[in-house]
Formats: sequence, C-alpha cells, structure tokens
Amino acid sequence: MKILASCCALLFLTCGLFSKDVSFKQVLISPKNGGLEIELPLTDVTGSVRLKRRGEAGFGMPIAPLQTALAETDYLEWQIAYDTLNPKHPSLVPEVIFQSLDRKKTGCELTKILYEGLKLGLFTKAEFSGLQDFLRQQHGRGLEDTQQVMLLPDPKEPEAPGGFLRFVQGVPMISRSTPSGTVEIQFKQKQRAFGYQAMIYVCLPVTQLRDKEGKPFIGRAALSKERAYFQVTLESAPLFSDAVKAFGMASKDHNGDLMRITDALLK
Repeated sequence: MKILASCCALLFLTCGLFSKDVSFKQVLISPKNGGLEIELPLTDVTGSVRLKRRGEAGFGMPIAPLQTALAETDYLEWQIAYDTLNPKHPSLVPEVIFQSLDRKKTGCELTKILYEGLKLGLFTKAEFSGLQDFLRQQHGRGLEDTQQVMLLPDPKEPEAPGGFLRFVQGVPMISRSTPSGTVEIQFKQKQRAFGYQAMIYVCLPVTQLRDKEGKPFIGRAALSKERAYFQVTLESAPLFSDAVKAFGMASKDHNGDLMRITDALLK
C-alpha cells in the first residue's frame, strides 16, 4: 500500500509539473485596452514560438534566451495556427467550426485574432471581403506545387578537398515585412511524405514586445519561463491580414480553409 501511495504521489507531482510546462508554452490572446494582447513564451525552444537573431545575410538563427542579452535584431518566430482539433485549446473560437479534409475543425490563434479584432474594429468586413477576393485569385495556385529547390555552385568556394565540388541548396522563402513584424512562408521537407510543405510564421521583433511590467527586453537576457506581450492595434493588425494571405498562397488546402473561416466571420 505504501508503494502504491508513493507511486500515486509521484504520478500526481509529475502530472502537475507537466501541466505547468504545457501552460507555459501556450499562446494566449485576449482583448485589452481597446485592442488585443498576445501573450507568448519567450524562452521555449521546442514549441511553436522560438527566439531567433537575424544575421547580416537576413537568415534567422535560434539563440539561447537565458544566456544571451537580447538585441534589436532578435525576434520571436511564431508558427501560427488557424485551426485545431483540440476542444481545450486556449485560443479556441467556438463560433468558427468548419469541415476540412473529412475532419471538423475549430478556429484558433489567427482565427481568434480575426474574430476578436472584427468585434473591436481592428478589422472591417470590407477588409475581410478584400481578403476573400485575394484568396479566390490564388485558388488552385498553391506555392507548394510551384516552388522548386535549387542546387547551385558555391560562388565563394566552389571546390572542396579531394576534387569534390561544393554546392549550395537554395530553398525559397517568401516574406512580407511591416513596421510591426514579418510574415514568412518557409518550405521544409515533409516528414512522412515526399516533397516540401509551406510553413507560415509570424515574426515579431523584440523591439515590439514587452515584459509583464510593460518594459522592453533589449539589453538583458530572458528569465526562466518568461513570457512576452505583443499588442494588436490598428497599426499592427495588417500583419495578421498578411498571415491570411500567406496561408492562402501556400497551398490549396490552406486556401480552402481560410475561405471557410473568413466566410464564417463575415456571417
């Protein structure tokens, strides 16, 4: 009985720690001060949000947030979602449910920003209608089907030891920048199939983020499990309209999903 009690206590403690860890990784979106506040994990290195530093060539590399003083070239790379199968997702939009690939999905994250933003006046129905026009124009033109990986000779160092030649593999990336951040379409190899798939990221500059006391992060390292806050206002809202366009361009499936979501929001 003592062994059983000890095992139960250990299981309870482990579940509690796991729950806290999961909670730390969550992205939370809520109305605040007439706009929307997005709360993101600043030090998570395995989830959908990662801290990166952009180099001279423009390529972003992950950095150790607890050991590195944050600089103006740093940003949070957020692999934003627009739907979920999880009924307990923290950014769920129960009002937006749609059928996709034989599954019933519920809107989340990007959908919640659009849904709450429409109610707050950060977006208008006219803007959503314009997004739908863009999605219709892109229908059937998924970038996943048209973009190609290139293999080019290394212009700086074409020869390698032993008579080998050095090549550079060029994977296309499509992006659009605004003063509030950047939306990137990155192409990565599919893990369980052939070919490349388009991944959508919203990149939020550290200069646009604040800590829980409203102070900037520049010049200091992050604290353990610290969270960052981004404000969606009339000025920064177009960044998320760009995210809708990026999904609509990326693939036929995303295009169809975003048509369903914007249609539900307009109704």
